[in-house]
Amino acid sequence: MRLHRNLQLLEKGYRDVGNTIKGAWKRNFDSISDLKIEDAKLIEGKKRVFYIILKCIGDALYLYSARIITAVVSLLNIAILSAGHDFYLYLFSSIIWLADRIYLMRKKIFHRFVRV
Repeated sequence: MRLHRNLQLLEKGYRDVGNTIKGAWKRNFDSISDLKIEDAKLIEGKKRVFYIILKCIGDALYLYSARIITAVVSLLNIAILSAGHDFYLYLFSSIIWLADRIYLMRKKIFHRFVRV
């Protein structure tokens, strides 16, 4: 029961990481509206078609690289939180184990394994 209460302390951290990841993906998709081909109206002829093709290729590369970077940073956030969570659990279980060992030594309670 106490372990469950201790895990609830980390719930806010999980919520914060989730909100950070959602916000990053939202900003990533909102950046699509920044990519417009209005500059192409100023260019005439064959240069205009070439410009539009280059702009589309550049925008696609930008969007894919932005999504890859967002995915990597999201996974890194999750990994750091999970590592912190594991360390937290390991630390407190080690403290409980050490307290148990000290109690057993002070009370001179020793467990002997009997072979059958």
